[in-house]
Amino acid sequence: MTKASKQRYDLYLNTLETGLIKAAETVLLESSGQLTKMGFRYTEAYREYPHAFALDPVQLPLTSNEVEFHCAGGMPGILDDYLPDAWGRKVLATLSFYRDQRKLDRHSAIDMLSQLSNSRIGALQWTKVGEEPDYAMGCDIQFIESAEIAAQSVDNPESLSDHIDEVSLLYLANAGTGVGGARPKALVYENDTPYLAKFNRRSLDPYNNAKIELACLHMAREAGLHVYQGKICSGINDREVLLLERFDVEKNDNDYTRRHLITINSLLKKHETQRDRGGVFRYDDIADIVKMHSIHIEKDLTQLLRMMLFNRAINNTEVSFMIISVVNCTIK
Repeated sequence: MTKASKQRYDLYLNTLETGLIKAAETVLLESSGQLTKMGFRYTEAYREYPHAFALDPVQLPLTSNEVEFHCAGGMPGILDDYLPDAWGRKVLATLSFYRDQRKLDRHSAIDMLSQLSNSRIGALQWTKVGEEPDYAMGCDIQFIESAEIAAQSVDNPESLSDHIDEVSLLYLANAGTGVGGARPKALVYENDTPYLAKFNRRSLDPYNNAKIELACLHMAREAGLHVYQGKICSGINDREVLLLERFDVEKNDNDYTRRHLITINSLLKKHETQRDRGGVFRYDDIADIVKMHSIHIEKDLTQLLRMMLFNRAINNTEVSFMIISVVNCTIK
């Protein structure tokens, strides 16, 4: 028998321009753990706000109309960007098994949303109707050793101990699911500075990945790319951890707001199915999006060209530096 599920969510936005505001209402419909439909509608309060903007300029223009997505093997970008990638899903699956004694359906958006913490990248937060948003920063850096041990355990399930301590569960619940990618990482903060912590893999990395990535970051800056600062945290369980300043957090007086983000992958979704291209696209595709949606076209295209040449120079085949174009591209 086919099992149907339905869940409603409020979408909150917290940027410097808008402040904290409920921007939209959504409903997800699933069949046997697969997303089949998503309904989306901006709130009237958000539409009338002077600084309101389209959360997805391609598929979600700022109108009063309700938008209905039919999903055939994919999901709308505004949801896909919020949910974790391969690494975050590993963390969620481990958390669900140890904390709730159940198996997580990694294909179900509703199931994953039920497990997510409030430590997320970006300005959006999905909450069940009636719940309040809480933009958490991850875990305090004093717990980074426990976070690193937990990350190594999730990355290599064969090394999982019979008992995961409370601090490790705290990491799994609050810090390890808020960022994309496949490598072990976590959101942490030190005093008033938030970081993305990227961990060396204990047995799978043939070299010190943290130092290599930091060196690439310095070279990228020398090549004229707009990148954020990073540093190495040494002696963490006899390994080194790369701490990257978060591009999505803005500090204003004693408060924090976020920068909204949307990935190139989401902007290239197929409207009929909501499937993406699996990370396969050309720089020409990115350039077309910049020309259509940026308010600083020449500046952003120059950055894209520098990034393309830099990736070729260092033989980078991952999408890490492609994030730069998304971060620094100002959408209309």
